[in-house]
Amino acid sequence: MEHATQRFIPVLPIRNTVIFPGVALPLRVGRQKSMAAVKLASQTAKSGDWIVTVAQKTEREGDPTPGDLYNVGTLAKIEKVRGNSEDGYQVLVRGVARFRIDEWVERDGAILALGEEWKDFEDADASTLKALSESLKTTGREILDLLPSDTTQLQELLSGIEDLSLLTHLCAGNSELELSKKQELLETPSLKNRALQGGHQIPKKSMTKGLPSRFA
Repeated sequence: MEHATQRFIPVLPIRNTVIFPGVALPLRVGRQKSMAAVKLASQTAKSGDWIVTVAQKTEREGDPTPGDLYNVGTLAKIEKVRGNSEDGYQVLVRGVARFRIDEWVERDGAILALGEEWKDFEDADASTLKALSESLKTTGREILDLLPSDTTQLQELLSGIEDLSLLTHLCAGNSELELSKKQELLETPSLKNRALQGGHQIPKKSMTKGLPSRFA
């Protein structure tokens, strides 16, 4: 992944949500700078189709400037692209790593960012991290129990996750927390604090509704 962080990477500004590492999300891309970012990322396929998803501080519909965006986003892979530059794109992106942005530029009609992967800080012993993992899994199961559909496969998937970092991202990414709270979790490098915050902040009803459309 290091090669992806040694150059300017196209930025996909996201309205009304935060994309977390390990989470795949479909997006409707219609703004000029966002479409330009998708085209640039697709043109650099040999470099891995990397793009940086960054949440907007507000939900304004026009093309954003770097000042409208947070300085921490998610390095992501574009897995699928449908559409064209006239009608817009539907893309599926999968978050890979938290990304801290050091410098912005605007080029070829898109916003690009230079930065680095922001790794987690494991500030607790193994037994504490295991306890936090089990606590988050319990919260996740309680959320799934509220869903009207059959969640057996999701329950099995949840039970099989041993990576606490991934677990915190999945819980936050699939919740209905307000954007500022999600961004706060993304910007928390302490694995212990993120697990504690996530367990306390994610309401049990947070996955009972259909997720709204996500726009870029």
